[in-house]
Amino acid sequence: MQFSADIDQRINENVDPCDDFYGYSCFNPTAENGTSSLLASSIQKQIQNRLKAGLQFGDGEAVKKYFDLYNKCKALNTEKNFKQTLMDYVHVFDALKADDYNQKIDSSQLAKIMAYTLVYHDFSMISWLDKTKCPHKRFSDFGHLLAFEAPHVLSHYIDDYRHPEKADGIKNAFRERYALVDSTLEAGDLTKTASEMYDLEMKIVNVMPTLPIASQIKVVQTLTVKEAMTALPKFNWGIFVTSLAAYGEVDLLNGTNLDDYPLMFDELNRTKAILDIISNTPAELFRNYIKTRIVLHLKTVLQNDCEALTTSTLPLVKQYLYITDSYPTAAERNNFKNSATKTVDNIIASVRKMLEAIPWIKNDSKTYAGFTAKIDKMKKLIGYPDGLDDQTKLDQLHADFVLSADESLSSLFAKCSKFLAKSLLDDRVKRMLDVTYSFPQNDFFSNRIVVPMGALQTYSPNYVTAAIYGGIGAVIGHEIMHGFDDSGFQVDSDGYINPWMSNSSQVHFNSMVQCVIDEYNTFDFTDSKGKAIKINGILTAGENVADHGGLRAAYNAFLGDPEWNRTFPRTLKLKNTTNEQLFFLAYNRGFCDPYGDAVSAAFDMYSPKRVRVFGTLREFEPFRKAFNCPDTSKYAPEKQCWHAASGAQKSDVYSVVSSIAASILLSVFLILIV
Repeated sequence: MQFSADIDQRINENVDPCDDFYGYSCFNPTAENGTSSLLASSIQKQIQNRLKAGLQFGDGEAVKKYFDLYNKCKALNTEKNFKQTLMDYVHVFDALKADDYNQKIDSSQLAKIMAYTLVYHDFSMISWLDKTKCPHKRFSDFGHLLAFEAPHVLSHYIDDYRHPEKADGIKNAFRERYALVDSTLEAGDLTKTASEMYDLEMKIVNVMPTLPIASQIKVVQTLTVKEAMTALPKFNWGIFVTSLAAYGEVDLLNGTNLDDYPLMFDELNRTKAILDIISNTPAELFRNYIKTRIVLHLKTVLQNDCEALTTSTLPLVKQYLYITDSYPTAAERNNFKNSATKTVDNIIASVRKMLEAIPWIKNDSKTYAGFTAKIDKMKKLIGYPDGLDDQTKLDQLHADFVLSADESLSSLFAKCSKFLAKSLLDDRVKRMLDVTYSFPQNDFFSNRIVVPMGALQTYSPNYVTAAIYGGIGAVIGHEIMHGFDDSGFQVDSDGYINPWMSNSSQVHFNSMVQCVIDEYNTFDFTDSKGKAIKINGILTAGENVADHGGLRAAYNAFLGDPEWNRTFPRTLKLKNTTNEQLFFLAYNRGFCDPYGDAVSAAFDMYSPKRVRVFGTLREFEPFRKAFNCPDTSKYAPEKQCWHAASGAQKSDVYSVVSSIAASILLSVFLILIV
């Protein structure tokens, strides 16, 4: 009933769903009532409330350490202690300097500085600290290895740099933070240095363009330390690896010769460009910039009353509490996981049926073998990894996190930073595997679909089928489709970069993708301020196609579910709503967020949400039939990339399923792209 009430309040009966379905079912979206913000807010509140509630009966040692850390931080987190911690960190950083403070930083010193800032401040100009399964079979004997991706901090704020009106705000932030590092500088010098720091980051931002995911996979490279030293000589990769291991107190090499240790680069040319920028930056400016970033990091982590320090240092404990608070008993957790897994299995089966009927897949032995192997071996992680709700195992994983009674804020912060780095380096913690995340993922290099508990907030075994498949089901379908789009066909069933589609099939595939590109190039978007842009069909093609595929996979699975027509509670506006209509209302509910701005949309791999809904539904005949839209409506375009199979529709549910499945099987072939 709560779900129905939420749908009800979003419906604007003054809008014709056949003219503007987004406007009809997403009335007045705001930051406060947007579905994405509500979802994230709900998760955050649960985490915060648990921290405030404190220890409870039966909590284990790891949970006790979690609350001990939180309480120690709160007691120590004063302005005086913060300033002292800041000075302590700056002094440690200064110890890394060369004999001549202003001399050019060489490759060895730069490597040591980047290792230090990664371990103690989770910041680097060349990457962020992460490990991943190697996507190249040449290094299949290795487990997880260091991955060099776009610098996380700069990637996180990259959107701000694309708004010229935000430049002064960024410069002021640098100015205020650098003033804490050097209080002797006059106002003019502070302003000049802040502007130079802004320009430095802008240079790095400019070499981090937004690329379609497929393009990113094509340029992923894995090099040994020795090979990296040749390819990127401005950075001493050997010293970086050994320094990272020393700071994090982890044996990264594990018996491997340093020269042979592999490193994964998501884009080697970008890393090279960033190193070129650093090498051309005056040494004094570079060091002052790093110090300012240290201040920014400290301020960011500690400004939220120690919550950020606690949850980021001990993320597995945070996730354990989220799991066990949401489903207190093992029976409840098993029921939840089993039910959600069944839904995911149904959608995977739906994708299989859609794709295996496409002639250029089914009749091409190489392509069909690659497709079949990949979907047969596709793994699932639903809710949370097995064992994460095991208190004994959790205690063992945190046995080496020990706080003393006489911690200072400086020692506490250092201990926390090092423990997080160590947890990442020894594979206890995976960056992108956090059950409190509110979005599913396709883990390409593991051939695995990840649907974390946070994303399943809108799921319950007791929900009506239409709500499940129209909501989270379509999102899961979207992620599954990524495994078979222009990115997915480059990665085989074992997660190695090894294209499995034949040249002949790629010709058909590329033709279909071009249709999607051409279609979305005709769409435009106007933000709340009246600024309009044309959608970039090439940039957004992958996500657009996955939207189409996810919708069809979910709808087919919905109609194939024995309880597809299950009765649901009705509010006044929903009194005559059918299950098919509820499916589409639930689908749009997931996109019901504020419009965003045109500047950001121009660089986004996702089309604006209004466009995503319109572009997907206008190609889907079951939507038009569900709402009785005339052939002259906006949702009945003359030219379509997805052609529905003709044939009589029967009232029998299984005949309906079969007919729709057939149309999807013959149409979804145009759905491949992330």
